[in-house]
Amino acid sequence: MGCRIPFGLGALITDAFLCYMMVSILQKALGGPPRLARLLKAAEWLIVASIAPFILLLAIIGIGSAAAGAVKTRWTTGAWPRNEEFIARQRAKGLLGRFGRKPPPDKTN
Repeated sequence: MGCRIPFGLGALITDAFLCYMMVSILQKALGGPPRLARLLKAAEWLIVASIAPFILLLAIIGIGSAAAGAVKTRWTTGAWPRNEEFIARQRAKGLLGRFGRKPPPDKTN
């Protein structure tokens, strides 16, 4: 029972690519994009929909690892991590006041 989901997703991805290839070849054979453009766009969305669970999983893993790193920095140093180079670039461009927040105090003075 546990192997049905991965095999089903694999079959869906394979079918999506086959559908896209068939529509693409048929479109080239008929000589132009206007005739099958909607069907080709639907095939592209089928590919995106079939790969979406993997993209979502990668996004969750990436966000989770970034959050874990921030929490680890908070526990070890007692402060949330800051990107000082980014803040300095934004200060040089004059973009820090754009959101109505005060810039962090300048430590050079």
